[in-house]
This record gives sequence, C-alpha cells and structure tokens, in this order.
Amino acid sequence: MDKARIRIKKFLSLLFPENDSYGLIEVREFKQNLNYPFKKTFKTSNELSLYSPPENCNIYFGIYKRGYKRKKGFLDGSIENCLHTRAIYLDFDDIDLEQIKENIIMNKIPHPTAIIDSGHGYHCYWSLTEK
Repeated sequence: MDKARIRIKKFLSLLFPENDSYGLIEVREFKQNLNYPFKKTFKTSNELSLYSPPENCNIYFGIYKRGYKRKKGFLDGSIENCLHTRAIYLDFDDIDLEQIKENIIMNKIPHPTAIIDSGHGYHCYWSLTEK
C-alpha cells in the first residue's frame, strides 16, 4: 500500500473507526455541469479507503454517519439521519495555511488532529473522544 493510501486510511479511521459499523458513510460526486450529486454509501472506513473517485467530479462526504431513514428514496443529510460524529471541522477557503495556523494559536484553539487540503482551501479536523 502506498504512503498516500495509508494516510487516507488513517484519516478516515479517525472519523469512522472500524469498530463502529452502525450507519453509513455518504459520499457525493458532483459532475461538471450537473446540479445534483451521485450518492454512494460505504459501511466502513476501510471500504471507503478503497474508493477511487472519478477525476471529473468534485467529491464531498459527511463527517456524520448516516441513518437509514429515506426521503423520496434517498438518504439525506437531515438531522434525523445524522447519527453521530467522531470529529468537528472548520472549512477555510482562500486563506493561506500559515494564516490558519496563526489564527488557531492566537485564539488558543487546540492544534487540529488533521489538516486536509480541500482544493480551494483547507479543512481542519479535531477528533472527539465521545460520540
């Protein structure tokens, strides 16, 4: 397994531990020129770590495990379908990583557990000890 895949698997297991099999992990693929996503679901972080997204899509995923209630045949991100999360995150767009780190220190926020380049900025994740 290459280093990038190992880092992805480690990050996903932070959000979705393997021993937490309740609920689904939802991924949304937004293809260019389409206003609606193609949705995929995965049962575990290991299953998700094997996913290879199409190159012509913007990919989004929820940090909450999804429930099984369906509206109009689809799982959605409504509050009744968001079961639990193992992390919180902040989304920073159009800001330099060094500025983000300075703001975190200046505001006495704990160092993030993970920082991910989102393509338009950065996502800072903090793992939680309880669901």
